[in-house]
Amino acid sequence: MKTTEFIRKVEMLGVTTVKKDKTILHIKRHGMEAANVSLKKTSYFQICGKLPRRLLNLIVDYAVTDVSERDDD
Repeated sequence: MKTTEFIRKVEMLGVTTVKKDKTILHIKRHGMEAANVSLKKTSYFQICGKLPRRLLNLIVDYAVTDVSERDDD
């Protein structure tokens, strides 16, 4: 899954936002940290609490995507 596609799908869930820095996507729900996903490593992510199944599935789908396949360029 491409990074822009992942961000779009997550933000379509309504109360969820994504902030991107150089190495990590920071995912927030209701203004609180919900998860972090590495932009540099495959299958490297952290869940910071209970999440709706749909959001969790999106995070896992993106996290297991090979880094070379995430590029939007």
